[in-house]
Amino acid sequence: MIEYIDTDFLRSSDSKFVIKVESLLKINNTLEEFTEKFQLDGITNGKLFVISRFNKYEFNCDFIINNYLVVNNLIQNVDFAILYMPLTVGVKYEICDDVGKELNDTLNLNWIQSLLFVNEYIFWLVDDEKSDAELIYKILKINYKMIDGLGFRTPIIIKTDEGFVYYKFLNEEIIHRCFHL
Repeated sequence: MIEYIDTDFLRSSDSKFVIKVESLLKINNTLEEFTEKFQLDGITNGKLFVISRFNKYEFNCDFIINNYLVVNNLIQNVDFAILYMPLTVGVKYEICDDVGKELNDTLNLNWIQSLLFVNEYIFWLVDDEKSDAELIYKILKINYKMIDGLGFRTPIIIKTDEGFVYYKFLNEEIIHRCFHL
């Protein structure tokens, strides 16, 4: 079964197998045809098709890669990727340094980007028509809807430089520096 969601940004708290829908449509008439062939469940936003890596499909992922995707000229890290959820909380509940940065699995890929938060990450298909500031704003808006029971908090981008974004929340004076672009 395929669950369709209407969002550019997908969230996960575990490892995922991600395939560009555009690439799947080169070898299938529909996404449903692909999922029926391998009896898969997943979610899609129409741009990416996502299967949880560590669930009942764990062994099917390797089978699908080797016997279906690769033989149809789809290339790992070009047409599909495996995203691993790293540990974000360490000893004595310390937040790891990778929080607020892109996952290592997407760092050198030009078609997918990600952003790691505590206990989850967000990933999306890169859209060349949107500026980095627009993408970052959208990510912040999604991530900061509910914080400390305060309800919706609107992030405002102050500036970007050398791979960081400086932002604050509406009606607050504190400026935050966040994640690598």
